Amino acid sequence: MVPGASKGVATMIPAVILAAGNSTRIGQSTVNKVALPFAGKPMIVRAVESVKDIADPILVVVGAYKESVIDCLKDYRVTFIEQQQRLGTGNAVASAMPYLDKYNPDFVLVGYSDHMMLINSDDIKKIIDFHQNNHPIITVVTVELDNPFGLGRVIKNDAGFVTDIIEEKDALPDHKKIKLINTGPYIFNFQYLKNNISQLKIHETSGEYYLTDLVMIAAKQNLPVLDYQLDYKNIGGGVNTLEQLNQLESIASK
Repeated sequence: MVPGASKGVATMIPAVILAAGNSTRIGQSTVNKVALPFAGKPMIVRAVESVKDIADPILVVVGAYKESVIDCLKDYRVTFIEQQQRLGTGNAVASAMPYLDKYNPDFVLVGYSDHMMLINSDDIKKIIDFHQNNHPIITVVTVELDNPFGLGRVIKNDAGFVTDIIEEKDALPDHKKIKLINTGPYIFNFQYLKNNISQLKIHETSGEYYLTDLVMIAAKQNLPVLDYQLDYKNIGGGVNTLEQLNQLESIASK
């Protein structure tokens, strides 16, 4: 059990929301993609609203077209952290570590702005409860898709523990057959995150540091990583194209 946590009761924890990407694949040249409207609200607003009654502080990592993200959240109590070099999700979370260190929490939630538009606070609470009650070092939120192209595949061992997450660009043919995908958010035990974020290595295929490599690092240390599976309609799988944005909007409207 996480120190200070009560069984079955979600604890107020810090959240890091990633909103710094270049938005190149969605064809935006003036705003960050997470500032685009989704079912009547910008994606970043929906991401923050999903955690605003659960998380304190809320740290929003900005980078490309940061003004568009900051403007969307002018009425919300968040702290903005700029990712000076856009070197991937691992680097983005590393940017937030000095701020998190001031709080020294038991654990921290990390989410992608363009994955969390469909998720609600009740699901976030369930994920936190799951982490508290099962005490893995990392909880990964997953969904199963018939067509998982473009998304990170979740590798599990025979005991049911997650041992790796393989991004599409790094996936071998056998990996691409896997239908269980990583969506974020994640719950990290903070001391593990603090002690291991510097162990991430840059990937030659992308020139980026992947936050998901912390799963592989944990597995090598024989530390437990579990997944909490949601239905696709409750989380989605990220937005890289306008077509994907429209597809998820159609799910949200049902």
